[in-house]
Amino acid sequence: MKRNTSTLLLLVLTSAALSSCGGSSSSSMEASSLGSSSEKSAQTEVFRLGTAAEILTATREEYNYDILSASLTQMSPVYLGNDGQYTPGLFTFDVKDAKVFTYSVQKGAKWDDGEEVTAEDFLFTLNYADKKESKNYLHDVTTQKNGKTTVTARKYESAIVSKDKKTLTLTLASPDVRELSNIATIRILPKHIYEKYEDAKEAVIPEKESRVGCGAYSFVSFSSSANKIVFAARDDFFMGTPKAKRVEVELFENETAAVRSLSEGEIDGIYKYSKGLEATAVASLKSNDNVSIISYATTSCPGVLTFNTKSATFSDLSIREAVAYSLDYSAFAKAFGSEFSVTPERSFVPSSTVGYVKTPELRKNLDKVNEILVSKGYAKDSEGFYEKEGRRLSFPLTYNSGKANFVRMAGLVKTELEEAGIEVTLDGEETSAYNAKVSHKFYQEALSSNPSAEFMTAALYGYTAAGMSMLGGLGNIYVDNAHPVQGGAQVDDAEFIAARDGIRNAGTVEAYASSAKAMQEFYAAKLPVISLYNDSLLTATNKKFSSFHIDANWGIYNYATWTSLSF
Repeated sequence: MKRNTSTLLLLVLTSAALSSCGGSSSSSMEASSLGSSSEKSAQTEVFRLGTAAEILTATREEYNYDILSASLTQMSPVYLGNDGQYTPGLFTFDVKDAKVFTYSVQKGAKWDDGEEVTAEDFLFTLNYADKKESKNYLHDVTTQKNGKTTVTARKYESAIVSKDKKTLTLTLASPDVRELSNIATIRILPKHIYEKYEDAKEAVIPEKESRVGCGAYSFVSFSSSANKIVFAARDDFFMGTPKAKRVEVELFENETAAVRSLSEGEIDGIYKYSKGLEATAVASLKSNDNVSIISYATTSCPGVLTFNTKSATFSDLSIREAVAYSLDYSAFAKAFGSEFSVTPERSFVPSSTVGYVKTPELRKNLDKVNEILVSKGYAKDSEGFYEKEGRRLSFPLTYNSGKANFVRMAGLVKTELEEAGIEVTLDGEETSAYNAKVSHKFYQEALSSNPSAEFMTAALYGYTAAGMSMLGGLGNIYVDNAHPVQGGAQVDDAEFIAARDGIRNAGTVEAYASSAKAMQEFYAAKLPVISLYNDSLLTATNKKFSSFHIDANWGIYNYATWTSLSF
């Protein structure tokens, strides 16, 4: 459902004030399900969750485990429903003029080693993220001394922890209507543990300590041989006792195996961060009387073609346009999307995003392709490929060969483009090599050991909901040449920078809406990224369970689900 931009932004600020009184998630987070079951208030023994995410250590320093544990053992300060409403998480909050943000730790919040959660944990987390170069936050807060903080940079004027350590007041240097969105993606660290490793560049945090959390569940065990992680419900969880006494996470080699296990009643749900199940999986599960399909809107982009605009091939907008007109977007929706798929627009920003504006739809038009390329001096050779001065229009397409969906997607891109006359060389890379090739951070690390390492020319990505919302939102971190971790599109146009700075520094609803519009118009005009299909996310659960809640960043598995789960 599309909403008026200004209305949604006002809703964000209004909900901040209303939510400051505390409490659990509102009913607006309730997931829509194509199945139902009777409700009981009793506690069930176990919820069996399956995932195809590779987990080797089950420590917080491992990305896949860190993201999984965000749904179980960790807590964000605030939560964002997929309706644009913020609700308290680990902290309640109060907002004044989009500049002064006061966070108060929830009563009874404890780490699972028995220590109380404090506002110092919040401030420490921001400092720790900066020291460890977690550049998605860019808070730049220094260590607090004597109740006051000396601020080093552009984010906060002050950061003050109350004497009782229950409240953190952050005053921004300038108002920011998107500040709560930034906070919603953070998971708080226990200061009493992590401060011992704060100054070590490559600290190896002991496994036991790295698993301490403050969420609905606590870590129990990890067995790589049994491919299982076990979590136990916390009776002292401040939001209420979880309905399942244990959550057992089964690790599968691939999604197909997890889907088969769900269909046979061996697991109760499938965990997949910020991505829905493949369309083929959903189709096979719909006919199963013991399975419910859950659909919800998302701000993630499950399949995007990103151009390196600094590359010889795609520095030319005309070539990006030719590629865009070569693709049959209905074919991608049919192959990878659900019944809720919609035709993507020239701006890749999904319509459920706060600040969204409509841009023209992407359409296949081979006459337009020919018109563009002929004007650039290309003509078709004897095999039907466009060439100029004896050289074919050709480029390598990088994709993650460890993900079956992207292997298939790369194949379809190649088929579509080569039918249009543009040659594609498939460049499949396993996960670590793929990461090194498509992001600034990993690419720089690869260069240090391999001087011949290459950045991608074009690549297939999946943009997460959390990534799409960071640093002002609208997916700008994936486009921005200045972003030290992402920035695959390598864009540094003055027009983009102005819009980027505008959404990051907007102090009013009107200022944000204006810059958001400019950003999406830039995307539509310059095509640094093409969304191959837009979709709602679909997941599946055992029909005996219901009352799932949706979080915009973490999906249906979050504290609100665990404390309200019915069966």
